Amino acid sequence: MHSQLLVLSGLLFGLVLIHLAHGVDILVEECSSVNGLNDLGPGDRFVIRSHNFSQPGGYDGPQRCTHIFRKQRKCPAITIGCDRFELEPANSNGECKRDFLNFKGTGLSSFVNNERHCGAIGFLGLTTPSKRLRVLFKTNRKNNDFDGFQCFVSCADNEPSTTEAPLTTTSTPVSCQCGVPNRQNRIVGGQDTEVNEYPWQVYVATTNPSNPEQAATCGGTLISDRFVLSAAHCFPSSFIDLAIHPRYNTLTLDNDFAVIELDRPILFDTVSNIRPVCLPTLGSELPTGTDVTATGWGATSFQGQGADVLQEVTIPTVDSASCQQSLSTDIPGLVITNNMLCAGLAAGGKDSCQGDSGGPLVSNHFTGSYYEVHGVTSFGVGCANANRPGVYAKVSAALNWILGLTGTPTCERPSN
Repeated sequence: MHSQLLVLSGLLFGLVLIHLAHGVDILVEECSSVNGLNDLGPGDRFVIRSHNFSQPGGYDGPQRCTHIFRKQRKCPAITIGCDRFELEPANSNGECKRDFLNFKGTGLSSFVNNERHCGAIGFLGLTTPSKRLRVLFKTNRKNNDFDGFQCFVSCADNEPSTTEAPLTTTSTPVSCQCGVPNRQNRIVGGQDTEVNEYPWQVYVATTNPSNPEQAATCGGTLISDRFVLSAAHCFPSSFIDLAIHPRYNTLTLDNDFAVIELDRPILFDTVSNIRPVCLPTLGSELPTGTDVTATGWGATSFQGQGADVLQEVTIPTVDSASCQQSLSTDIPGLVITNNMLCAGLAAGGKDSCQGDSGGPLVSNHFTGSYYEVHGVTSFGVGCANANRPGVYAKVSAALNWILGLTGTPTCERPSN
C-alpha cells in the first residue's frame, strides 16, 4: 500500500514536519523554537514543509523553526533532499538576510554547512555521516508569494531501504526485475544493438525557447518507474526544475549527475520492452580492467553525425592515476576525482562520443544474470583516440544522493 503525504493547509504555522513509519504518514510536531530530537533509523522518513507550502499567498512570517535529526546505530548516514525550494531572494550583495534555510552537521561541505540558503534553487540535496543534523527555517515579518520549500530526511541505508520514494509515490508493485537485457545474439564493440536490447536506455532532448542554441541531445538511464539518471552538463542552468547534484562543478565536471522525474510512472506490467537498470551497492568499486558497456545514439566518429540505431561498445576500466596522466597532456591540471570512473582501450578505436553524454556505462554483475549502471558518460578528449580513455561520473559515489531522491528501486535484482 502506498502512502500519501498529509497536507495540512492553513492548520499549522511555520514548519510542518511529517514522519513516515511503516507506510503511514504521521504528523509528529508543530513548529516551535526547538522541536527536540527526531530519531532516524533504517526505513524512516521525515517530510519537512514550510507552512502553506506551494499555496496561494506563500508562507507566513515571522518564524524561527528548528528540527534536529539523530541517526540511530544502524543508520550509516543522514540524507536530505529538497525537491522544491523557493524563498525570498538574497539582497543585492548576495546575502540571505531575511528568509533562509540552514543546515548544520559534521561532514557537510563548507558550501552547505551552517550557511544560509534562500532564493529559488532547483534542487538542494546532501548526505552527512554526522550523528545529528540540525535544520533551521527562519523568516522575517514580511508575508510574500513565494512557494516555500519541501525537504525529505531519510536514512541512507547501505542497501536500498523499504522507504517509499521521497519525490513521488509509485503505482507499480515490485513484480519486475532490473538490469535484464532483451537479447537474442550478443553484439560487442561499436555496433548496432538489438531492438530493445538495453531496455533502460533513454534518449534525452533538451530545448530552451529563449535560446535555441542551448538545445542538445543526450542519453539517460531509467533507474525506476519514474526517474532517469543523466549528466548535469547536458542541461543549461535555466532548467531550474531539474535535480542537479549539489556539488556539481561546471568547470571540472566533478559530480556530473542529474536526475529527471517523469510526469507519470511507467506501468511495467503493461509494457515488456521497458525496464530499469539495477543500481550498484554503496561503495562498490569495479576492478581495473573490468569490461563495461557504453551505449548511445551519439556520433560514430569525432564531430561526426549521430547514429540512427542505438550503438554499444565494450571497453575495460582504467585506473584513475593512468587516466589522469593520459588526459593531462590535453587538459592541464585535470584531476580524476573519486567521483569519476575511466574506461577505454589503450589502442583506441572504441569509445563513447558526442551525443552519448548522460548515457549509461553498465557492467554485467558477477553472477552474469543482470547489469548494474556504474557510470554516466561525462567527458573525454576527442573520441576513441589511443591512450585517451573516456571519463564517466561514478554512480556508486553518488548513490546516497540518488536514493535520497528516488527512494526504493521499483524493480528487484534477479536472484541468480
